[in-house]
Amino acid sequence: MVWTRSQRIRTAAQLPFGVALLETTERPPYQRISTEVRQLHGLGLSLSRIAALLDVSDRTAAKALAFAGGGRPSPPDAHTAEAASPLTDSWSPGSAG
Repeated sequence: MVWTRSQRIRTAAQLPFGVALLETTERPPYQRISTEVRQLHGLGLSLSRIAALLDVSDRTAAKALAFAGGGRPSPPDAHTAEAASPLTDSWSPGSAG
């Protein structure tokens, strides 16, 4: 009797492989509140105020904002603060001294 191959020999790379990926752990608090933090920060609330409203630490609120794509909160713009000052309201670039 002569042996003949009835099927191709499969290598490991050709074998079908499937895995079900299941989320088994709960998301961290900063990820759960990130959307809400970004919305509140967009409304002009400070991170410390947002943290107090959501009953989390300031650091968690900052981490949530960074995760949501809000980045690190920037300090107030100096030009905006000057524009609101009564000392600079009457000055214009074309006026003298």
